[in-house]
Order: sequence, then structure tokens, then C-alpha cells
Amino acid sequence: HHDNDDEQQQQEQEEEEQAPSPEDAEDIQIAWENLEAARTILEKMEMPKDPAMETKLQLDLAQVMLREGDLQRLNGQYVSSIQDYSSCLALRQRYLKDKWHRSIADTQFNSGLSY
Repeated sequence: HHDNDDEQQQQEQEEEEQAPSPEDAEDIQIAWENLEAARTILEKMEMPKDPAMETKLQLDLAQVMLREGDLQRLNGQYVSSIQDYSSCLALRQRYLKDKWHRSIADTQFNSGLSY
């Protein structure tokens, strides 16, 4: 009975190491295209005169960059993911008043996973 558990664990580990299925790859591609579209729109928007609205817009852009970094890391593109995380971090550090904000720590954590 013990050998059966070991075989099952080994099989589960091998399944986790396999490449993403075609459906997963397609989902990742769709997610990437949507994030790129959102990033392009946010970057081209005219900055609002209201500082609170500018902050919201920039933090939304930072969130998009974070998710792009996540996708890059998922695909093994670590250099690109670090660039996205760095851009996200710069925006969050500029627009979040609390230097110890959880979002800043989250960005640093995800960036560290790429190294």
C-alpha cells in the first residue's frame, strides 16, 4: 500500500511539471492581450487635473503592470517580469503615501520570485 502512495505522488509531481495544456496557453494569451490593451489605454489617457483621480489612474496602471509581470514569470520570462514589477513598484512608491503599504510589499515579493 505504501508503494502505491509513492507512485501516486510521483505521478502528481510529473503532471505539475508538464507544459501548460493548449487551453491554458490560449487563456494565458488572451489574458496577455487584455492586459496589454488595458496598459495601452491607461498610458494614453490624459492625466486628470484632480490629484486623487491621477493617483487612482496610476495605481490602476501599476496593477496592470503587476499582472503582466505575473504572466511573464509564469511563462519563464524572468527578465521581462522583473521589468514589469519594477515599473509597478516605481508607480506604487510614488503614489502610495504609506511607504509600508501592502501593495508595495506584494510587488517586492513577486519581483523576488523572479530572481
